[in-house]
Amino acid sequence: ALGPGESPNPCQQIKWFRVVLDESHCAKGKGNKTTTALTSLSSDRRWCVSGTPITMDIKDLAGQFGFLGLSLKAGLGSLLKNAPNALALLRRILIRHHAEQRLVATNLKVLDKPPRMDEVEIVHFESAEEEQRYMMFEQQKQAEYIALRPGAGQRFQSPLVIESKLKQLRLISSGGSEADLAGEVRDDDDAQAMMVQLPEILSKPRALVHRLVEMRNADDSAKCLVFSQFRAALQWLMRELPRQGLKYRTLTGDMTQSQRTSALKAFENDPPTTIFLLNVRAGSVGIN
Repeated sequence: ALGPGESPNPCQQIKWFRVVLDESHCAKGKGNKTTTALTSLSSDRRWCVSGTPITMDIKDLAGQFGFLGLSLKAGLGSLLKNAPNALALLRRILIRHHAEQRLVATNLKVLDKPPRMDEVEIVHFESAEEEQRYMMFEQQKQAEYIALRPGAGQRFQSPLVIESKLKQLRLISSGGSEADLAGEVRDDDDAQAMMVQLPEILSKPRALVHRLVEMRNADDSAKCLVFSQFRAALQWLMRELPRQGLKYRTLTGDMTQSQRTSALKAFENDPPTTIFLLNVRAGSVGIN
């Protein structure tokens, strides 16, 4: 029989020496059932392991900090509103590894992988009208950036706030929409930013489709992964690729693990399926 306050879960009845939370960025903030269950485990030591501790926002650290049992006078909420302070804390508790590290005993790389090949393609605007729309929007963003620069004796704005505003330029050039903007802007005090009307610029996604058609014509068995952080861009590709006779699979954040596995197997084993569309956040983990 269980005693008063005892949990029926055996994991919660054990005093662990160390609990290691792999893919720790999956630990969400307060109220998430999984995070609550993980935090309830009793242990002497706790580790968080992740290749992407911050996936979209500095607030992604809340669940991981809670799991580690960090107790701060100002509270985690106040800390996570200030990116420089959060990064300063990370430097005290974080051990960062990278692909170029070598083992002391053998001088071999920790991770030996083929060299990466980068190819930059210049995409030109399809029309003078489209170029004019982009240049006008770019000038507007430049003016907003200049307005955010501090005067004498003032502190610079949070880099994340600056980045969220400049990200709109990447958004429109990738075929994004206002729906993407609502999900990307992180400056809660700038309500006006959420009402920005974005011009439609499709030169870049159309150039991508052209390259995918060329790839198929050169080798119809070649496979390609397409990553984007903008949902509207992926949705445009989902409509356009079938028109070009291209079959694809995709991963989205609302898919179950079985659905993700099914999509991966279809991409690997179905010869006509040569393209995998991936949201940066949904496809950042669990793919080998």
